[in-house]
Amino acid sequence: KEAYEIIGAIEPDATVSTNEEASAVNSLQLLLKEVQSSGLWLHTYKDAILFLEKDKVQYKLGPSGDHAAEADDVVSTTLSEAHSTSATSIKLTSATGMANSDNIGIELDDGTAHWTTISSGGGTTTAVIASGIASAAASGNTVYTYTSKIQRPLKIADTSLRDSNDIDIPVSIVSLSKYRSLSNKFSDGDRIIEVAYDPQLTNGILNVWPRTSNVVNRFVFSMKRPAQNVDGYGQHVEIPTDWLSWFTWELAYKLSFKQPMQLQERMLIRNEADRLKDALSDYEATSIFIDPVRRFG
Repeated sequence: KEAYEIIGAIEPDATVSTNEEASAVNSLQLLLKEVQSSGLWLHTYKDAILFLEKDKVQYKLGPSGDHAAEADDVVSTTLSEAHSTSATSIKLTSATGMANSDNIGIELDDGTAHWTTISSGGGTTTAVIASGIASAAASGNTVYTYTSKIQRPLKIADTSLRDSNDIDIPVSIVSLSKYRSLSNKFSDGDRIIEVAYDPQLTNGILNVWPRTSNVVNRFVFSMKRPAQNVDGYGQHVEIPTDWLSWFTWELAYKLSFKQPMQLQERMLIRNEADRLKDALSDYEATSIFIDPVRRFG
């Protein structure tokens, strides 16, 4: 409503019509995507974990992709006793943070991981799983659970491999062209050294090299996720509170093209939006290093 008042489309005591609401929501959606693509939105960066699979070289990251979750959604524990093939009643050393319907991955003795869901007993040390384990699992084997898969990352950063002792080893991000130039993408190794990411549309594609046979290790990364869509008038917009004034003026500028308005008035709105944006901060408070380069010739 504030944006409509700025452009003079309604009076302060007036009510926004249904058509005006729909128009504002459409403009707001476009504005969200525009700002997101500009490189802002540090607040939509989240730490995430991809659970590795034996001998796999390519993973899908997204709502219908492979097993990857936001870091604060992941629970780690171990088996408290050995389990035989097809077991569905799983004994755990701890169960804090687990719940029914959570995804659960169990390290098997053959080096693979068995993924299913918790049918009952979530939050207790005896969890009943939807499908029995594919092969035997010894006491002490690692178990991971999480509730929801991540959204499709627009970008990934700060990549590392986290081992069984929770020690992080840096992993390099390379271009897709460099990854494609690898002669043997199915090379085996103790750990991932390089990754290349392709955002795609529904699920992003993460290429890893070399492939690994260790399903206890996890690929840890920071992901820039899409901002949540605004589906209706009055819905919360996923932006920091100190951005609200700037965002309102940006929206007013977009809505001004849907109203009869003098160019001078529209430019006043544009200038105020730019002024408010310049006063915002959307960066990490890190040090700046200047490395002098000596040139010869």
